[in-house]
Amino acid sequence: MALFMSQKFDSYWSEFHGVMVMETILDPRFKVKVMEYYFPAIYGDGTSDEIKKIQNNLLRMMREYKGKSEAS
Repeated sequence: MALFMSQKFDSYWSEFHGVMVMETILDPRFKVKVMEYYFPAIYGDGTSDEIKKIQNNLLRMMREYKGKSEAS
């Protein structure tokens, strides 16, 4: 039973989801430092690619927000 539960848990939480990372970055207590600290342990050689993905998503969200606020 415990093995089944562990496998099910791992299927959901084995990778960080972009939304969770962006939420952490936007939290003033953590910012980007948490991502820079944990990503090498999680992604290894792919760390810089993952960080770039998150940065691009954040920039896209900021541009979208800016466009909506200027239109108002």
